[in-house]
Amino acid sequence: MYLNTDDDRQNSFITKKDTNIVKGVALVFMFLHHFFIFPNLYSSVITYPWSESVAYYFCEPLKICVSVFAFLTGYFYYFNNNKTYRYSIRKSTDLWISYLIVLLVLLLPAILLNVYEFSVESFLLEVFVLVKPNMVFCWYVLFYITIMMLLPVLYKALEKCPVLIMGVSFVITSVFSFVTKRFIPEDISYISQIFENSIWVPCVFSGYVFAKYGFFDSISRFLNRAGYLSILIDLMMIVIVVLARRAAAYDFINAPLFIYGLVDLYHRVMFKRLFIPIKIIGKYSMLMWFTHCIFFNVCKDYTQPILYYPKNPALVTLWGIIMCLVASIVLNIPIDFINKQKNKLFGLL
Repeated sequence: MYLNTDDDRQNSFITKKDTNIVKGVALVFMFLHHFFIFPNLYSSVITYPWSESVAYYFCEPLKICVSVFAFLTGYFYYFNNNKTYRYSIRKSTDLWISYLIVLLVLLLPAILLNVYEFSVESFLLEVFVLVKPNMVFCWYVLFYITIMMLLPVLYKALEKCPVLIMGVSFVITSVFSFVTKRFIPEDISYISQIFENSIWVPCVFSGYVFAKYGFFDSISRFLNRAGYLSILIDLMMIVIVVLARRAAAYDFINAPLFIYGLVDLYHRVMFKRLFIPIKIIGKYSMLMWFTHCIFFNVCKDYTQPILYYPKNPALVTLWGIIMCLVASIVLNIPIDFINKQKNKLFGLL
């Protein structure tokens, strides 16, 4: 997923290093969510008989990864001193160009394997994230761009009455979600996609609210009184919040509590080197999110046997992470260069 990572964070509870920890954990949750929770995504040669029973218990808890990224987007937008359309355009085009380059890379095996019938119309629709036969999990690209285009207008209202804005958005998006599920036919995909994805908007506003009022610092001051018990409290907070999503997905509350527990735990542990792999995953989380689509898109009959070759779920997850990480490190080189040249050319730096 994607969020602002170059903002002014002098007074932020979450540092840049902390961000990579949070993004890394969220990315692992995303991989677990997609690798083992949706039997309908498996090709005909892959079977995990226990997937349906596992999905019942873990589908909603693992989906907290989405609300985490949405929350961080709003949180760091508050600390950004450049709340202009120029900034939003730069961040949005950085993401879109990264998406587009990975799309072009994933199109190559799809065409060579003759599993994708290329047409100008289908290609353009996927370029603008309106259909996703190749980039199957990338709906958040359109969500992020929409939010970034709205925030330069909305932030003034958020400055004056952020809690009210967050509450109203929760009510409105809940109504949208209900209407979508009950009354909008599934074949009207564009409309249903907009309404369904709107449920994450309150998480963005929640991030802004937590940053504005320094709620993380307030929680930290309160829990510091517990001394070493704070580590246990952090662990309990993470587990309880994740499991609570199955009963009530109030993500504008769940996400910040999950993030606080994770960041505070990292601040307190002595052996921070243990988190280095998670930091690396967090650094490349956006491209890993894009590249793992190869295992579930039109090429899945050919790529899933490679992903699931280890058979053991833990090894499958590790193997998937390694493959996507290596691909992301390689792809990051041209993507970073192109985005820098784009920003320099259009004066977006």
